[in-house]
Amino acid sequence: MHLVSGIHRRSYAPPLYHATLGSGHVATPLDTKVETIARRLTSWREDGTRFFATSSFQSSSAILLHLLHTHAPGSTVCFLNTGYHFPETLIHRRALGRRFDLDIVDVFSPIARIDQQQNGQPLFAVDPDRCCYLNKVLPLEPWIAGHDIWATGVRRTQSTNRAAMSEFGETSHGCRRWHPLIAWTDDDMASYQTRWDLPLHPLDDTGTRSIGCLPCTQLTVDAAARGGRWQGLRKTECGLHLTTGAS
Repeated sequence: MHLVSGIHRRSYAPPLYHATLGSGHVATPLDTKVETIARRLTSWREDGTRFFATSSFQSSSAILLHLLHTHAPGSTVCFLNTGYHFPETLIHRRALGRRFDLDIVDVFSPIARIDQQQNGQPLFAVDPDRCCYLNKVLPLEPWIAGHDIWATGVRRTQSTNRAAMSEFGETSHGCRRWHPLIAWTDDDMASYQTRWDLPLHPLDDTGTRSIGCLPCTQLTVDAAARGGRWQGLRKTECGLHLTTGAS
């Protein structure tokens, strides 16, 4: 087994999705979505496409990770370790790392924490956009520049900005953004998570639908998919899916 383009090549090809469900299973629209993902991953394994994924290791993250584990075992998955995550997120990251056959890499900002201040205050308190840039956007740029495909778990139902996204997007580096779950509904996500008994984030029972860094996440029940993030600010994105690779 050796690593090629962020995906381990093996002496066997992982089964396509329908083959994992048994002969008595009747295909559903969700099965068709999964089969499309499986075929893309298999094709990229075969042609040597330089592929990697990112994950925030929330409850919904387990779905994309399971898809990669099943159809592209050994894939490289970057976790942007800002140093501000909830302890429960780090526990969840380790648990999923033990369960799935994936090469999970912690990616850190090249800027030391001591240099991430303004007037003696941490950036997250005075300039959260700059904090997100230094800890999420900037450290991922070399990964994007060195690959052909970058997979993320964004979905149209998560925010207004994401509602306008397509399955593929471009970056100036030539690396294409791939949003395999872009058209998945909340029901699709829940169905897949239940079907494969995928674990939830330890803070899922708080009702918070989007768990980011601890200083900028309010653990609260909110109807909006990202309602607990940056409360009180006109900010709904860290910038990772807005600007990364765009310069």
